[in-house]
Amino acid sequence: MQKRNLLTRLLLLFALIVGGTSVWAGEITLDWTSSGPTLSNNSFTQDGITGTFTKGTGANANSPAYYSNGLRMYAGWSMSLNAGDKIITNIVYTYTVTTDKNIVVSGAIGKTNSGTWDANSTTWSGSDSEVTFTTTGSTGNVAFSKIVITYEDSGSGETTDPDPEGPSTEPKSEVCYKKVTNVNNLNDGDAILIVNESNGRALSTTQNSNNRAATEVTITNNVIYSISDNVLRIVLEREDDNFYFNVGGNNYLYAASNSSNHLKTQSKKDNNAKASIEVNSDSGEATIKFQGSYSHNLMRYNANNGTPIFSCYLSGQEPVQIYKETKIMPVTITDAEYATFAADYAIDLSETGITAYTAKDEGTYVSLTEIEGGKVPANTPVVLYKEGADGSVINVPVIADIDPVVDENDLRVSTGTDVDNMYVLANKNSRVGFYKWAGSDLKAGKVYLLGSTTTGARDFLGFDNETTGISTTLMNNEAKNKEYYNLAGQRVAQPTKGLYIVNGKKVIIK
Repeated sequence: MQKRNLLTRLLLLFALIVGGTSVWAGEITLDWTSSGPTLSNNSFTQDGITGTFTKGTGANANSPAYYSNGLRMYAGWSMSLNAGDKIITNIVYTYTVTTDKNIVVSGAIGKTNSGTWDANSTTWSGSDSEVTFTTTGSTGNVAFSKIVITYEDSGSGETTDPDPEGPSTEPKSEVCYKKVTNVNNLNDGDAILIVNESNGRALSTTQNSNNRAATEVTITNNVIYSISDNVLRIVLEREDDNFYFNVGGNNYLYAASNSSNHLKTQSKKDNNAKASIEVNSDSGEATIKFQGSYSHNLMRYNANNGTPIFSCYLSGQEPVQIYKETKIMPVTITDAEYATFAADYAIDLSETGITAYTAKDEGTYVSLTEIEGGKVPANTPVVLYKEGADGSVINVPVIADIDPVVDENDLRVSTGTDVDNMYVLANKNSRVGFYKWAGSDLKAGKVYLLGSTTTGARDFLGFDNETTGISTTLMNNEAKNKEYYNLAGQRVAQPTKGLYIVNGKKVIIK
């Protein structure tokens, strides 16, 4: 295993999408000490948060409005804060209440999950996309000066709940069909498609009298990502160096004539149904030759004047290729370039450009260790990194399970019940790292760092504090215009020689 100083790469918030196993967090402040978000028709919007005021029965007739002491919400009204595709985990309300009127603050409650209201600290905590603050009475008001909202987000860009079916660490896997360029990659029990790439056609489920119909498929970079019900999914049955093509119900393709071009289906396994396969490693063209007594035994594609078919020929016609069914896990990594991940099966990152790391609590910081070879065992929570990620889908192959990682790994997968000293990846005030979890019942399947009892006193854990191996960045004219922070997070107006943080990167000024 190889340790890396990764703070040089940390640019933005750790985020992913994929599969219900990542978490990133942020904070939004609604500040009415000097006007704040603009009201329109009893609602406002700021940074993805929508606030809506609703008048209750018998409420004060006055609508919410901004005054010198903040945003006034009158007795009997309620204010709902909706975070859209984010999950609100904590809200701190700062306000004053008219004391000589009959207004009573009822507190805040989540729309789906009630959460907890602490009247002493005027704080709501829980896990919901919408939280409503209510009052009762008919006279008086609540004047809000600030509302600070802490949230988490799945990073998927599609849903705040990537695992709607219940607690699970397993992201949703899919299947695709990848082009075979080596016959040794074909095994007993493999599912395949037989296609003609140049025409975008595959063997069909329709058996004509003497041949098989062809149906359309879409091929993208030697991969077929989805097929229609008309595409014939064949299961290989291997016998020594030859194969039978099971098309379902123990029926098998076979060559059927010495004089005509026939490809038929039969229920028995004999030499006419047994085929040798050779694959050109450069083009992927497959030579499928049935081994029985019939001379028209080469499976080929025939455009057939607009009614395309697959059949067996003595020679000629167009070549075929074999595409093998492969289980994949579509992963989306945002331009933050980092993510957390865990699954119930092993994955192979070796050809994806993604690097996986385990994480260890070092007491005052977190060290990351690369998983060499790119193969991540099942049930192993990791941090993923891909340079230049842009939110595009990356299809990660699923593989047979491998031996567990032997490195110490303090990453865990949430069961939906909180434990002591949980830290989640977040970006607060331009500081990226692991922050003490302040919410309630981190969603099952999300990855967190388990800190020690000693570490638990700290609110933040950054990454490797060593400077060895950090890329040296010389101060240039462009860098002079950027904001510099020392390692304590304090802004430095006139940086001199030393180590600083600039836009999330460690910068050495010589």
